[in-house]
Amino acid sequence: MEIRFLNRLTHIALGLMALQFNLRPSLRKYLKSSDGWTNFTIGIRTASGSVEQAIVFLNGKVSMLNYVPDNADAIMHFVDDGVLKEIVRMTPNEMLNLVLKNKIILYGNMGYLQAFNYYISLILGKKHPRMLNKAKKQDIDSRKRDYDTGNPNMSKELAARRNYRMKGKQEDPGVRYLDDPYLSVYSLKDYPRIKGLLS
Repeated sequence: MEIRFLNRLTHIALGLMALQFNLRPSLRKYLKSSDGWTNFTIGIRTASGSVEQAIVFLNGKVSMLNYVPDNADAIMHFVDDGVLKEIVRMTPNEMLNLVLKNKIILYGNMGYLQAFNYYISLILGKKHPRMLNKAKKQDIDSRKRDYDTGNPNMSKELAARRNYRMKGKQEDPGVRYLDDPYLSVYSLKDYPRIKGLLS
């Protein structure tokens, strides 16, 4: 039941997107460039098989399919259902981060995914800037909490890291004459010419 519901919900979401582009001239104009209509197909599926849908942009019209066609230009393969549920609360750049983290495996042309993200941002209008501002504020709060420059102990710890030299263990059987493969006894001051170049 859950599988059918998620698949149906995805279909409805894509259908609403298609409806917006088909009925609103202010959005439809973005489907065309100086080279003509931007035509591509995006497939969406989950590893569990709970969702398989596609959205087709063709000659200024947008439609949906209940399957991912073989000629899809890009396919978004979600590693689990939870990731698919989360994307409704994400900005386009966060969605691309999921690709980098292998939570969304992309097959095909990533340029079409960028176009698809752009079209989503057009529909959401002012909502994405609000989401971006909220994420920015959360990031600033997190940095202040974790890296508070007003904390004297934190400042001392960061200053001490400059002089710390990590030591390595001699585990490589091919290394005979180095007690420490990380050469921790050396610092930049032992190389004045390099230090001069960096100054």
